[in-house]
Amino acid sequence: MASSQGAGGGGTQVTLLLLGRRQFLGMSDTLQVLIASEATEILQQESIAQALSAGLVRFLLKTPLGANLRVVITQQTPSATPSSAEDLWGGWIMRVSLNGSATAQQSLVNGSASGGLSLERMGETWKAEIEGFMNYSESQYSLSDTSTITNIQRNYSLDGYAALSFGNHWSLGIFGGVTSSLYSNNRLHLTLEPAIEYNLFPYDQAVWRQCRVVYRVGAGIAQYNTETIYDRTQETLLRQSLNVAGELRETWGSVGLSVLALEYLNRSDAWRLQGNLYVALRLVGRLSLTLSGNVAEIHDQLSLSKSGVSAAGVLLLREQLATNYSAGASFGISYILGALGSSVVNPRFGR
Repeated sequence: MASSQGAGGGGTQVTLLLLGRRQFLGMSDTLQVLIASEATEILQQESIAQALSAGLVRFLLKTPLGANLRVVITQQTPSATPSSAEDLWGGWIMRVSLNGSATAQQSLVNGSASGGLSLERMGETWKAEIEGFMNYSESQYSLSDTSTITNIQRNYSLDGYAALSFGNHWSLGIFGGVTSSLYSNNRLHLTLEPAIEYNLFPYDQAVWRQCRVVYRVGAGIAQYNTETIYDRTQETLLRQSLNVAGELRETWGSVGLSVLALEYLNRSDAWRLQGNLYVALRLVGRLSLTLSGNVAEIHDQLSLSKSGVSAAGVLLLREQLATNYSAGASFGISYILGALGSSVVNPRFGR
């Protein structure tokens, strides 16, 4: 079994669980591979393959081939001293991105620009992250009656959090954010929420199983682009939420479930309850099944515009529709037949 988690420094920690079967029943081992953020795909594969090769040695010793095993340890070059530039960051990692695109047809011209910024640091018992995002897109549609529709989308956000763990089950944190969205009718929305988390399982088992209970409470200030259905152009909001989320990974597959309850303390009529489920199962032999679903009872659309919506605004995703619920589901099933043991490789036509 293999799973991965983000690591400090922007890399990825891959955890490999080796479980003995048949004559190796009862033997097991756990390996961890740290892959640098700049590693290419081939370097990532080589790192994992090397760890697997070393992990399989103890199993190989239990076979007749064990007598032919020889161990060679390659002398490593001492790590270079971090540069002064790296020291100035004090362990923080920054990522900056900027993207743009443009397309044109006879009746459509579209352009978009987006950018992102993240700053994070991760320690053994604490971590902190700040993440910003902006997106701007503009489209012009030339219709047959010589009229033109211009669609503009704008979204900006800046979010951050800091978390500190106490022991192997408890953590305290604080979350804050600033968002602006034309679609959500939010000119400016600021939030600040302290939080506490309890994990039923120790944090060092999180790669295989988790059961987290998170409580958050805080305040927010909302300023709207247009007057809302509640006759407000701005307001102060107090809210609390309870999120229970669990995840389990086993040899037969994985299961994830989360339930969120949210309410506004100064608005008794504003609340939300939602749940999400994901299941991936290996049923019998080569037969596998995936299921996912979500459902929500929604009564917290506080930013809905009083002026209502138009057909063009809804279709162009510029205006939000009112709803008291949302639901979705998906499934997939697959079965593999044929000679899976074939080792022939034929790369013609790039396939």
